[in-house]
Amino acid sequence: LVDVIGLCKRAKTRGLKIMIRFHYSDTWADSGSQTIPSKWTDHSVEALEKKVYEHTYDVLKALYDLDIHPRWVAIGNETKYGMLYDVGKTKSTEGYKNFTRFINSAYQAIQDVDPSMLAVIHLPNAHDEKTARNMFDQLQKYGAKYDVIGLSAYPKWSHLDVTTDAAIKSTINTYMTTFKNLKARFKKPVMVVETGHYVDQP
Repeated sequence: LVDVIGLCKRAKTRGLKIMIRFHYSDTWADSGSQTIPSKWTDHSVEALEKKVYEHTYDVLKALYDLDIHPRWVAIGNETKYGMLYDVGKTKSTEGYKNFTRFINSAYQAIQDVDPSMLAVIHLPNAHDEKTARNMFDQLQKYGAKYDVIGLSAYPKWSHLDVTTDAAIKSTINTYMTTFKNLKARFKKPVMVVETGHYVDQP
């Protein structure tokens, strides 16, 4: 938290808008790894739901009390298969329901600190409309609360062709189609929340 506060102070000083992304893990979380924090020893859904609320609230309230107001709060990082594995892993109906409960717990914490902050659900692979559509269909089915669809767009690491101008244009068109279709289907704004490319290439 000390590190987060320091970085947020630097960002605020420079007039930057801030996104806080909660990993809910002792280590980096992504679609391959969403390990429950070691101190969250009770892995019941109810206990994890409570921990998600408390951690989200405590961090955001600490920032709020310093007059730091993140614009966006991402509930999890690249949650392609949910979070807090295996309880919240979306390989079953129960997993989707649990993931939704965790999302809604975090969403309530965000609302309780500052309702103007926008809650983001963040998935990888912005070119993969089918996977994103399925996830947000399921979240809608089980009543997940969020404000923004967030996507990672890494053409090179997603093995998309960016070797020529024509290929780059095609890749961007794929992304834009995904963004427009998801926005139309779920009536939510869509954000690219991560992107990158090799530093030695244009």
